[in-house]
Amino acid sequence: NPRNWILEPYQSRWASLSIRRFISHIYRALREALEDHHSLLIYSGGQTRKTSIQAISKTASYLRLSHQLGLLTGLGLNPGRITTEEFATNSLTNVLYSICHSINNYREQVTVVGQTVKSSRFRELHLQALRYPKVSFYYITTAPEE
Repeated sequence: NPRNWILEPYQSRWASLSIRRFISHIYRALREALEDHHSLLIYSGGQTRKTSIQAISKTASYLRLSHQLGLLTGLGLNPGRITTEEFATNSLTNVLYSICHSINNYREQVTVVGQTVKSSRFRELHLQALRYPKVSFYYITTAPEE
């Protein structure tokens, strides 16, 4: 139900589509983590909206929704392979904090599940700014996009 969501104005215009997109991203990220038994799924994103009624970060809302939809138990992903990063406030820091999430454990590969419109920002700007190798970065988009 769109009334249960705090959406940006541009997301509210197509609330049902936005909500389906969020769920699609969560599901795809979980599926990707299941395919690589050495991967760590990091939900990344802090609280970016100061006017929010509930003080909940984006990452906490994704993890909560994963639990509520039964995706974590339904797909059988070990909960120890899922973590959160609650400090990022933009897409650059989402990637930076995820790469450096664990001390002395620099990520050899990063896969981002996100919106098509943000793909070039990650590939062309963020990787260059972070000097992260393009061959070790994957950006996956999910339907519905339109």
